[in-house]
Amino acid sequence: MDSKIFLQILNKSLIDLFKHPYLILPTLLILISMFLLSKLSFKVIHLINSNTSQIIWSIVFSLASFLILAIFFSGLIGIIQETIKKKRSSLKTFFISIKNYTLTNFILLVILTILYSLITLISLYLGGLFLKINDAMGQIAFLILLFGGLAGFMIFFSFANIFCVTHKLDVIKSLKSSFNLVKKEYLSVLSISVIFFVINELISLIKEPYAEIIKTLIVLPYLALILVNFINSEQ
Repeated sequence: MDSKIFLQILNKSLIDLFKHPYLILPTLLILISMFLLSKLSFKVIHLINSNTSQIIWSIVFSLASFLILAIFFSGLIGIIQETIKKKRSSLKTFFISIKNYTLTNFILLVILTILYSLITLISLYLGGLFLKINDAMGQIAFLILLFGGLAGFMIFFSFANIFCVTHKLDVIKSLKSSFNLVKKEYLSVLSISVIFFVINELISLIKEPYAEIIKTLIVLPYLALILVNFINSEQ
């Protein structure tokens, strides 16, 4: 992708976010829902004693978190796509997107989380082998392996959850479409990943819970706008 077009996408997405502040509504609902779920989890953990029960609750908590993200992220992408095309959106589009794409997005989130966990575990295992030789070598090996897994594999599915909504695709087609787009525009997508990694690290320097609020209410919808605009620029 031409650097001028790339910068235009970043700029346009930022303008869209400030021009249409209602785009933070889905991420606000994510923030509130996750807060309430965390409060519930805190109470449940103190009520259960056995390791088996704790494991079961951890799985339930994770699936509930994925469901919350799938619901409101589907709605977010739906209203972003309509806003980009029509310069406005509606609650109707928000709820239609939730109804039509939550299940697909939920499955995608589970699949991508499992893949990420496998990459992390493999990196930890192989890094542990180097750790036996030298502590620093083990840590460096882990970071290199993890980065390699993310930049060499996971990055190709960065747009799967977006394609699901914008192009009305199922799980497999969403993954394939994302793979094909990233393969074509790998350096541009990698640049977006690096930019947002740096942004997140800088925001993390801010005291909690303010850092998490900024990431959820501003960074997440901005990133979603960039990804949708990116896909649209390729059509």
